[in-house]
Amino acid sequence: MRLSTKLFLAFLPAVIAVMAGLFLVAIDAFEDGLLRGHHAHLERVLTALQQVEAPATLPPAATKRDPAQAEPATGAQEKGGGQAADGGGTGWLSRGIGDHLDPDPGTREGALALAWQQIVLREERHLTVLRSDGTLIMSTMRGGRDYEALWRDLLDGRNPASPPLAGVAPLPGRSVPYVAGGYPAYGWMLVVSAPRDTVALALKRLEWWILGIGAALSMLLLGLAWLLARRLILRPVAVLERAAGDIAAQRQVQRIPVRGRDELAALARALEEMAADLAAAFGAVRRERDMNAVLMSSAPAAVAVLDADRRILQCNGRFAQAFGAAAVSRPIAEMVAAPAERQEAEAHFADTRPPVREFQLPGGADSAVFAWTIAPLPPGSEPSAPGMAAPAFIATGLDVTARHRAEAARRALQAELEHRERLETLGTFAGGIAHDLNNILTPVVGYVRMAEERLQAAAPAEGAAEDDAALADYLERIRRAADRARYVIRQILTFGRKVGPEAELMDLAEAVGDSLDLELPESETGIALVRDLPDDAAARPMVNADPVQLHQVLSNLISNARHAMPEGGEIRVSVGVEQEIAGKDGPWALLQVSDSGTGMPAEVAARIFEPFYTTKRTGRGTGLGLSVVHGIVGAHGGRIDVTSRPGAGTTFAIRLPLAGTVAAPGAAAPVPTARPADEDGHEVALPPGLRVLVVDDETEPRELALAVLVQAGCRARGATGGAEALALLQGEPAAAQTQLLLTDLTMPGMGGRELAAEVGRRRPGLPVVAMTGGPQEPEAADRFAAWLAKPFAPEDLRAALGRALAGKRMQG
Repeated sequence: MRLSTKLFLAFLPAVIAVMAGLFLVAIDAFEDGLLRGHHAHLERVLTALQQVEAPATLPPAATKRDPAQAEPATGAQEKGGGQAADGGGTGWLSRGIGDHLDPDPGTREGALALAWQQIVLREERHLTVLRSDGTLIMSTMRGGRDYEALWRDLLDGRNPASPPLAGVAPLPGRSVPYVAGGYPAYGWMLVVSAPRDTVALALKRLEWWILGIGAALSMLLLGLAWLLARRLILRPVAVLERAAGDIAAQRQVQRIPVRGRDELAALARALEEMAADLAAAFGAVRRERDMNAVLMSSAPAAVAVLDADRRILQCNGRFAQAFGAAAVSRPIAEMVAAPAERQEAEAHFADTRPPVREFQLPGGADSAVFAWTIAPLPPGSEPSAPGMAAPAFIATGLDVTARHRAEAARRALQAELEHRERLETLGTFAGGIAHDLNNILTPVVGYVRMAEERLQAAAPAEGAAEDDAALADYLERIRRAADRARYVIRQILTFGRKVGPEAELMDLAEAVGDSLDLELPESETGIALVRDLPDDAAARPMVNADPVQLHQVLSNLISNARHAMPEGGEIRVSVGVEQEIAGKDGPWALLQVSDSGTGMPAEVAARIFEPFYTTKRTGRGTGLGLSVVHGIVGAHGGRIDVTSRPGAGTTFAIRLPLAGTVAAPGAAAPVPTARPADEDGHEVALPPGLRVLVVDDETEPRELALAVLVQAGCRARGATGGAEALALLQGEPAAAQTQLLLTDLTMPGMGGRELAAEVGRRRPGLPVVAMTGGPQEPEAADRFAAWLAKPFAPEDLRAALGRALAGKRMQG
């Protein structure tokens, strides 16, 4: 049912009730007016009757009569007259009063009747005459005597002198208006009343008029109410209905054409505000939805929407890229975890709020790793498409593969650093031991050499030739042992990187080929040496390396491989170019030495580069070979790695900085200007009387040097430290100043470097020769005229001093 019909039905009873009330009020008002009109007219008639003058004389017949003989007007006499019963005038009573009667003016009644006819004319009015005691004299009403008691009750207590009385007489079956007043001339009471039919007819006509007017007014009011309701209610409600529909359909609503101060206008303003708020809210929702879609599509994390069974309903682009578009409708645990972790993944995703857990994708050790978490969606989430399950959870996975690999690289680098630190510590320790051993070995080597020289210079005595030969043999054995000790000490210094390489640009494949020609004697037929050296010039790497140390590296590795194959096998040596390796920039020159020997477990492989660590039985090695290899490779700026398994052989991979290829060689490395003293092939004769100051805190090396110098004809003296040497130089006379200074580098207090710097300031031009049990230091070459390595022979000392003097002469 439409609102207009509802409003019409709602207004109709109200209009009917209002009109009924108005009708009743109008009837009462008109009836009161009608009665007042009748009363006014009747009062005028009564006043006219009261003014009728009575006759001066009465006829005889009108004399006193017995009141008992009077006959009031009968019912047949009501209309047109009645008969008198008082006053002797029998004519009015006998003939009655009416249009067809001729009243007798000679009687009281006749005079009154005549006046009545003249006043009333043709109007239908009734006159009732009563004595002062209430008895009826005459009445024009039909059955007038029947109402005697009624009139008497109505006029009770009134006399002819009383003012007129107006009212409504309740006659049987009717009510008639009347006016009663006195007739003083005779002492009668006159009652003038309107006939019943006249009042009833007037009232009926009045009721029909009022009913018709009320019906017309009702229809008019209903029409006006309809028009007003349509204009003021229905049209605004229809506008509000359309606006509400637009708001529900999320269409834009800017202004609702309903204005005013009533409730509908307030509702329109509220709808406008609600439309604006909803438009803003819908816009925010759309923007948030679009932003979420962009975030979902562009997020670096893999995001999947799951149903209650943890099956994938939707996923973003990153998830599809990592797991494929076919992942939809499959269990997430099956997609994101390797088979070994499948049960753990199912338990993880079965939890509603689990902690972050990392799973590696199926595909092996190099597969990606994602960190996963799952969270429940708000209840009441609806499917995104018909027929789909309702979303219940959202799973988010962050690719942490790079972090995992970085952590693995960091752990490997940390292990390598720890390994390098351990080797560095051992190298420092080994360098210190080598320095001390050189100091100990120096007098052995020197005195043996001096003994051999003396034995050779002495003339053989008779019978002593055999003893001299035996003594020479003893000295030779001591010298060979000392030389072997010198070699071991040099290896220790090489491991500790105390002996630097003399690098030169070389073809690595060619250098390796030349070194392999010297390896594996022909008698070792059980071992096959396979060379995998490139022929293409573009694949043959160039490196800056020391050829002697490179040969030592290759020799040590092949020796280690040979000892790992006691029953024979294969040794493969390969050279190539490697662009990059994990944790290091490339490219690299790669040298690999592999064997098919017994291999070694991981715990042994982790310690093979430590000095003096060996798995060989006693007498088969010193444990310094691989340590020396590690030191040489590190000194060249490279790295060495080992791969081995028990029973599967061992592979050593050496990576050196690439200096180009044979087809495109790079620049050669700078060659150190300083050269070891013991590699100079000539010996310079020392001038007699050369004044030399020898400074060393170790007694034996210092005494040996002094002995050699004295034997060579020099004037030598010694000092135990830098401060003592400066004091000696300070106190020398000008004619006997020291001409050459020989100092050890490592001394307590002032060392050899500080002493050389101070001497350079105090005695410029005084040659200083460095004596050390370690390697020479190229960065300090400008402070020293020559280098002397411990242990040294007498000829090594004389050669170093000769080079220092020769350099001074060239500068002069």
